[in-house]
Amino acid sequence: MTGADHIRIYGLFNQAMQVDRDRFEFDPSSVGLFQELERMVTRANSRNDNALGYHARLVQVIGHTLVGDPKTALTAYSWCQDFHHLADTGAEDFVLLAHECAAYSMLEVPQYPREQVIRTIDRWSKLSGSRGRRSVIRLRATAAMDMGDRSGAAQYLKDWDKNPRDEMSDCPACELQTLIEVQKYLGQDAQAIRTAAGLLRRKLFCDSVPHMTYGTVLVPMLRLGRLKQALQYDSIGYRRVRKRSQFLTTVAEHLMFRTLGKSPMAAARLFEEHLPWALASTSLKGRFHFFRAASLLFAECSRANKTTIKLRLPDECAKFLAGNAYSAERLLDWSNKNARNLADQFDKRNGNDWYHQQIAATDELARFARGRM
Repeated sequence: MTGADHIRIYGLFNQAMQVDRDRFEFDPSSVGLFQELERMVTRANSRNDNALGYHARLVQVIGHTLVGDPKTALTAYSWCQDFHHLADTGAEDFVLLAHECAAYSMLEVPQYPREQVIRTIDRWSKLSGSRGRRSVIRLRATAAMDMGDRSGAAQYLKDWDKNPRDEMSDCPACELQTLIEVQKYLGQDAQAIRTAAGLLRRKLFCDSVPHMTYGTVLVPMLRLGRLKQALQYDSIGYRRVRKRSQFLTTVAEHLMFRTLGKSPMAAARLFEEHLPWALASTSLKGRFHFFRAASLLFAECSRANKTTIKLRLPDECAKFLAGNAYSAERLLDWSNKNARNLADQFDKRNGNDWYHQQIAATDELARFARGRM
C-alpha cells in the first residue's frame, strides 16, 4: 500500500463524514466512497496487498454500518481480524470505530452468538482505555435493550452522564436518542416524550437524529392518549426517513402508529412503499420490526372486515392475490410467519423470549388502542 492509497482511503471517508462541532452527517455517495473502497479491495486481492485490503475494509466496516448494511460491514470485519497488526498510528481511531460499528452491526443480525457480541464490545472497551467511556456505556445499553436485559438498560440511566465527553464520544443528539429509547424500553413513556421534546427544542441533530426520534415516541404518545401530537410527529418524522432505507425500523414504527392512530388503509400505503426495503435489507432486526408492524396492520384489516386490499407489491407477493386485490388474511399469515421466524432466531441468540414478547406486546397495544378510540 502506498502513502497515496492511505491518504485517499481516509481522506474520502472524512469527506463523506461531514463533521460540524458535535454533530455529523454521512453521505458516502457524494464522494463515491463505497465504489472506490470496492475497487481498492479488488486491487488489493489481485496484488496480495494485505495492508491496502485491511485499511479499505476497515472503512467499509464503518461506512456500511452507518448506512444500515450489516452484512457487508461484518464480512469486511471478519476479514480484518487476522490483520489488525497492519494498523498504523494514523488509523488508530478508525480501528476503534470499526470495533464499535461491528458490534452495532452484530446486533442487527441473529447469527452472532450473544457471547461474541459482548466480547466485541469488551474488546473495543479495552482498546479504548479511558477514552470513549460514554460511547461504550451507550453501546452496552443498546445491546441490553436488544437482548431483553432490563437491568443492563437501566444501568445506562445511572452511568451515561457520569463520564465526561471526550473526542471519542458519540454526538449529543445520538446520546439523547439512546436515552429516549431506554426510557421507552423501561416503560417511562412520559419521560421519553419529555426528553424527545427537549432534544427537538435544542435543535440537536445529526445524520440519524431527530429522524429516528419522532418514530421512537409515537407508541408512548399513543399509550398516553396524546394522539394530536403523535399525528404531528408522524407527519414530520416520516418525511425525514421515507427515502432512506437504513431507517427501516423507524418506518416500522410509523407503520404501527398509522395502523392504530390513523387507519389501516393509510398504513397500507406505507407498507406498499417500503416492503421492497424489508425484503432487501440485510438488517434482520429491521426486517423483524417491519413484519411485526405489518402483522398488526393486516390483523386490523381483517378485524374491520377488509378482506382484500388493492396494493402494488413485488412479484413474489403474487401468490397472495385474490382476483385483482390482495388477501388481507394471506398477507397477515405471511407477515406473521416472517416476524415469528425472525423472533425465533433472535431469541435463540439471546437465550430468552424477548423478541416474542415484543410480538405479544404489539397485540396488547392494539387491544389498548381499540379501547381508547
